[in-house]
Amino acid sequence: MKPVAIAVLLSSLLVLTACGEAEVTNYPMSGEPCSPDDPVQTMEASDCVPPV
Repeated sequence: MKPVAIAVLLSSLLVLTACGEAEVTNYPMSGEPCSPDDPVQTMEASDCVPPV
C-alpha cells in the first residue's frame, strides 16, 4: 500500500475511535445508573475468585 493510503486509513480509524461513548452511565444488565458510591467500585478481581 502507498504511505498516503495508510495514513488516511489510520487517521480515519483514530477519528472513528474518538466518537465512541466516553463513560458508561448505566449498568448493562440492570440499566440502573452508576454512581461513585456503589460498593462494586471497590471490588477487585480477587473478590470474585471462589475459595479453593
